[in-house]
Amino acid sequence: MKQNRTSLKVAFDMLWTQWTWTFGFLGIVLLIHIFNMVRGAIQGNEFDNYYNSVFVAGNIYMFVIGIISIYFLSYYVENGVTRKNYFTGAFLAAVGIAITIPVVSFLVSMVEQLFFNPSFRVMEINSVVTDIDDSIIGYLIGSFVVSPYVDPTAHWLLSLAIFSLNLFIYYIFGWLISATFNRFRTIGGLATIVIGLIVVIFLDACIRHALQLPTPMWFSLVDFFSTPLTVFIILFLTGCMLLAIRLITSRAPIKI
Repeated sequence: MKQNRTSLKVAFDMLWTQWTWTFGFLGIVLLIHIFNMVRGAIQGNEFDNYYNSVFVAGNIYMFVIGIISIYFLSYYVENGVTRKNYFTGAFLAAVGIAITIPVVSFLVSMVEQLFFNPSFRVMEINSVVTDIDDSIIGYLIGSFVVSPYVDPTAHWLLSLAIFSLNLFIYYIFGWLISATFNRFRTIGGLATIVIGLIVVIFLDACIRHALQLPTPMWFSLVDFFSTPLTVFIILFLTGCMLLAIRLITSRAPIKI
């Protein structure tokens, strides 16, 4: 019971800290969005709604704070928190951030639609994957901003779930990289970046297939998977990344 309370306290502390960063991120995106709205109104152009603006920038943001999350480890261990409690708390905080960003973005978009009724541009992000350079490097770079997308006006619950899943995957990807660099230094960290990128874009392809969206030619094999198998692979690979983080952080050196 005490272990559970400690994990929840770590989760609350990390969630609170990361939400102060997240409010700043969402605020910056909102300011840019308002500027685009004003410019679009003056020029008579359509523009993305706030939800879509956060969607495009969200993966990069979650990747960055995922990298930063490893630095909480030393603080908690120095204050008597076990590595297991740190991992559980950080995991719960990641889930919380991944869920609340889409919800807040969706609510803000609903408010702007209700009161301002602007001319929003139709989001064509799912078709972008077929226009990306055929090189694997081109797709690796593009995958950060062209994650699988579901229109919230058509299927709002599915849209929020997929958005949250995208954010969570990029958070643990960043967390895995920083944990590996912390434990195994440069060689291990660089190897993890390469392997992790392949896993992440394979997960991206699996999610696209499950949603019946276009998939990149590099991973066209997933088109032959059944939907249950695809869902299992998504859960399995995500779980493997989390397990790797748990094993790495359980022996990571602590800098005093």
